[in-house]
Amino acid sequence: MEPDLAEALGGDIFAELQREMRPGERVLWKSRQHQRLFGSGSIAAWLFAIPWTAFSLFWTGMAYFLTRSDGTPSDLMAILFPAFGLPFVAIGVGMLTQPFLRYFGAKYTIFAITNQRVIRLFKRNSVLVQSVPAERIGKVKIIEDDDAHGTLSFKLKGKAGDYEPKGSKFVLHEVDDVDRAKKLIRDLAKSA
Repeated sequence: MEPDLAEALGGDIFAELQREMRPGERVLWKSRQHQRLFGSGSIAAWLFAIPWTAFSLFWTGMAYFLTRSDGTPSDLMAILFPAFGLPFVAIGVGMLTQPFLRYFGAKYTIFAITNQRVIRLFKRNSVLVQSVPAERIGKVKIIEDDDAHGTLSFKLKGKAGDYEPKGSKFVLHEVDDVDRAKKLIRDLAKSA
């Protein structure tokens, strides 16, 4: 193991990647996820989440207080009407916290492209490994940032070659050398 690479990726997480390798599998590209609060267009979603959450909280609060105008809930509607807003509040809170969760989780995440698959490895207290074999790689999309980092995503194909439902994709967030990664992923998909 190269000392500078082990230090850059974190020796412990790099060793975990090595343990995940299959016989005959070799790493062609790897990168640690960079810690960025807002990268690759995520600020627009976060800004949208502010009025969404504010309106959801307002609506749920107003529904609660209006159904209890006499001080006691009168029927089932007085319970269900405010409860209807709770999923919208949860969605808003999720959208608001997502950039922060990604930021704090980035230092525990690495991505790798091998001659067989694409890997995402997250290691903190336990290890979470997600991988996509070459035959499931679909259309590749790249969003480059100004400073040589970027986000790369690709659609997942089903077993019969059909694309899975909308939204099924694998994302490599905020990584180094996205152009090289894109080329390697396309080559991997062609080899399947």
